[in-house]
Amino acid sequence: MMAHRRYKSAYMSEFLTSAIDDAFRAHGIQSALAGSWVNVGDSLRIRASTQVRTTAPDSVTIQLDVITESPTLGSAGPIVDSFAGLGATQLDAERNAFEKFLRGSFHVVAESLTAHKCDSEQVEWEQWKGHSGAWKVCSGPLLTQATVECKTQSQYGEVLHKIQDEFLHNAKPGPHWLSVFVGFLKGEIIGSEVLLDGKTWNTGISILRQAAWMPSEDYESIRHLLVALPASEVTTTPVPIPHHEAEPWPKRLGRVAAWWRREQKQ
Repeated sequence: MMAHRRYKSAYMSEFLTSAIDDAFRAHGIQSALAGSWVNVGDSLRIRASTQVRTTAPDSVTIQLDVITESPTLGSAGPIVDSFAGLGATQLDAERNAFEKFLRGSFHVVAESLTAHKCDSEQVEWEQWKGHSGAWKVCSGPLLTQATVECKTQSQYGEVLHKIQDEFLHNAKPGPHWLSVFVGFLKGEIIGSEVLLDGKTWNTGISILRQAAWMPSEDYESIRHLLVALPASEVTTTPVPIPHHEAEPWPKRLGRVAAWWRREQKQ
């Protein structure tokens, strides 16, 4: 049997760069290709890089890193979002990873960093007020993955409230972004990550690990992206977090379907 091969070098994917450009255009947002970057509107720009993690005769796994830069983020720096992709070929794996970006992060970036507002509720806007400031928070949908059922998604709201409390107690004035990931297998946490402005936030990780999760014995995971922008005179108003089940992304993004069909025919 052929052994898996492992790679470390990152590369730019023409498919992913064009797919990001097309996704913004499909939502009526001006964008243009600029080398390996996609320029969106006046100041937002996005770049996708990919690393092949493993290859086998019938499968390829990749890691997709999406870097989002905008002056709106200020000292919070660029958003770096990572997704795993799996497929029979490298292109299939890229499509799988891109589908996760569309379901989990695309609308957060589009609505918080441009003037665009989707005609359907893809994100939730919350108002948070803490010791040092107030924020309008763009909360993305939960991106869940599960072999059978993601039981922990119903428990995440309570965990997020604890993360929110710590954020409001410690966050400095200005824009911020927050990324949360937790994965489970056989009833235990096998991976957890909380990034605050691109840096590991140990307080958030401790909250994840100390929570009274009740996962299944099968694999399940949750990923969540939030962007907090400064606001004035707001009060904390938690709202339900939208959840998107794993399903083919063309069903969720009808305006992207045209170019998807073209890709499928090639």
